[in-house]
Amino acid sequence: MTTGLEKILHEFRHKKILVVGDMVLDQFLYGEIARVSREAPVLILRHTRTECTAGSGGNAAMNLRSLGAEVVPIGLVARDVSGRRLEGLFRNAGIATTGLVHSKLRQTTTKTRIMGGLAHSSAQQMVRVDEENEGPISSKLQRAIIGKIQEHLPGCHAVVISDYGYGVIGSAVMERLVRASRARAIPLVVDSRFRMHQFHHVSAITPNVTEVEQAYDCKLDNDLAAIEAKAREIVKSQSLEALLVTRGKFGMSLLVRGQKMKHLPIFGSDQVADVTGAGDTVIAAFTLSLAAGAGYLDAARLSNYAGGLVVMKRGTATVTLAELHQAIRKDAASR
Repeated sequence: MTTGLEKILHEFRHKKILVVGDMVLDQFLYGEIARVSREAPVLILRHTRTECTAGSGGNAAMNLRSLGAEVVPIGLVARDVSGRRLEGLFRNAGIATTGLVHSKLRQTTTKTRIMGGLAHSSAQQMVRVDEENEGPISSKLQRAIIGKIQEHLPGCHAVVISDYGYGVIGSAVMERLVRASRARAIPLVVDSRFRMHQFHHVSAITPNVTEVEQAYDCKLDNDLAAIEAKAREIVKSQSLEALLVTRGKFGMSLLVRGQKMKHLPIFGSDQVADVTGAGDTVIAAFTLSLAAGAGYLDAARLSNYAGGLVVMKRGTATVTLAELHQAIRKDAASR
């Protein structure tokens, strides 16, 4: 029997989503611990393989594609090795790269994780090396990004803003997106790592509880009353339609303007394997559900399933439509 949530999933393949924001290459360098160095008290790893995935806004785009949507990522890449790898990952996934702007003055943001372990054990992250740009992007690049938005926005059913603090989401870009989404009556959903308090007049923001605490200088922990009070304050002051707060192993909480906050328990096990990129999966499933006609609560339920599935996978991972169907049925059967 097909449930109401599964009917929403059937609409995913007919939706086009714009992902505007910071495109990052995630690299994972795996090695086996060979010995301790004589040069310093550090482990020597014998390199075994390197894996590359799209991170940040790129990961949101990959999750949307994995769920069946047509996706256009809009952001900055350089004509460097990392940029070529990132574009190759998009093309291999069936994602158009025509929305990407190339810059000669900035490098492609790259996060390299060194993963080490013994031959018969799971690799653990030992250190991360980030190659990133400092400072805001130029007005010329801002105009180029706005041009890409204007080119690809027609026919879109929703927009994801992925703001990891690398400069793509400036005031001019944001103003253009707010105006355009309102004119087209399509959802505009934001994931911002460091400055969610600066986003006003959008459909929804999807922070984790730590990001809320940092942005508003408050302490919430898992105090549901405190979370709801802060959420109401944010929704009112920033003119949002909804706020979806993820709470790790405790699940997530949704506040829709004018309604009582709903708390969703985590789906699956609370023994998390890897939270890398989980927020990208949540915003992808949440936004695509809204684009497919779901209300905020059903969109939150589907994103809760997606988030619960992806944290059980290692590295920067995605969730498929088949996995979501199975999760819905498994959850229904357990009740």
